[in-house]
Amino acid sequence: MAHDVFISYSKRDKAVADALCAALEQRRVRCWIAPRDVLAGTNYGGALIDAISGARVMVLVFSASSNTSPQVIREVERSVSKGVAILPFRIEDVPLSKDMEFFIGIPHWLDALTPPVEGHIAELCESVARLLALPDQRGEAPTAGVPADSRGTTPLAPPRRRWPGALLAVAILVLAGGTFLLVGKGAKPVTPAPASAPRAARPDPKKVDELVKELAARYREGRLETRASSDSWSSRPFTLAVMDVKGEADAQLGSSFITLLNGALQSTAGATVVDRELLDRLLAELKLGSSSLANPATALKLGRLFAAGSIVTGTVVPEGGGLVAVLRVIDTETTEILKVFTSKSAAGEAGPELCADLARQIGAWHSSEYPPRGRVVSVTGNQCRVNLGASHGLKKGEHLEVVAETGSGSGGLTVTGEMELLEVGKESSLSALPENCRVKTGAKVRLKL
Repeated sequence: MAHDVFISYSKRDKAVADALCAALEQRRVRCWIAPRDVLAGTNYGGALIDAISGARVMVLVFSASSNTSPQVIREVERSVSKGVAILPFRIEDVPLSKDMEFFIGIPHWLDALTPPVEGHIAELCESVARLLALPDQRGEAPTAGVPADSRGTTPLAPPRRRWPGALLAVAILVLAGGTFLLVGKGAKPVTPAPASAPRAARPDPKKVDELVKELAARYREGRLETRASSDSWSSRPFTLAVMDVKGEADAQLGSSFITLLNGALQSTAGATVVDRELLDRLLAELKLGSSSLANPATALKLGRLFAAGSIVTGTVVPEGGGLVAVLRVIDTETTEILKVFTSKSAAGEAGPELCADLARQIGAWHSSEYPPRGRVVSVTGNQCRVNLGASHGLKKGEHLEVVAETGSGSGGLTVTGEMELLEVGKESSLSALPENCRVKTGAKVRLKL
């Protein structure tokens, strides 16, 4: 997979890493993150080395855990040796360990120590976009998709240079307030690009405005998405719209919690999540405040407008010195509460670990109750393509069962074969067919649990 950003983190900080990955990919920045992008059956260490070598920027989720993690320190060392820019995203106020300081040197942080976290994540996305717009000091071409400059040409990359040893420039850290140089010990300063350097491609504001106006018109006219389909077997994408989550102890809690939860749902539960920024833009166009999401009828109508099968609402409340989060998943068509999920934080923080636990519960429940089902759409040699993808919650390395009815009209199913997912796209996937598995176009498949 081609990518621009490698995300390095400790397992303890996975929910934060997932939220960063989701935010960057929503802005069309290609990311590599383990274990999601480690191909099944490949060497884990080798996959990490290849991923770091292929990245332009490493986003380092810096915490007390990653600060002393041998794995994270090895990833930082590899990035230094490969000349990959390192962008530290500090979520805990701890000093650099000696091992980390050896590679990073003088730290200029992108702090995420104060709420709301979504502001810090947005700032990181801007910083990454600016870094990707700068010439690659390793001599590689600028990132694909970076727009041309005002003269209609894409700036050329400088000639390839070989840096002596591991102690070299670690990063050019571009923040909203200006450009800072973060260099390894003994490295020469890197000259930043001029302020007019192009940024990474972002959605056309005019097209976004048009989309918001179209959605507003459909909302007012009641033209909402329905689940009618000519294929009653195939699953619809697993799409959720996180609406109102109240934080009674802190006015900012709900907003920060939703940002982390959206990221965790995308990466951990495999869900497609309605973009919060687009939802807020639509509310402004409709002249509705964010408090309107607490109205069940409004929330359900908006969920159907975005083709979400379910909406998520809930509360985060203090309890016994800690916090308890209660989430309700509601069907947008039947208005039935499908499931209620709870998670407790003894530390009293509505943070990454709480969101990750809730996302794991939701993902496990959905896979168990609504395992993805689809059909074979094409067969070529020993491979076939199915009409299921990441939007249905599938991941590389998972297995699909080929099923057939045991008798005409019986409703019973028999497993006739099994296939492994080699590549997972958004709406379709490529699978490997074993020698003993013969399928035809239109054959039914389902996720093997």
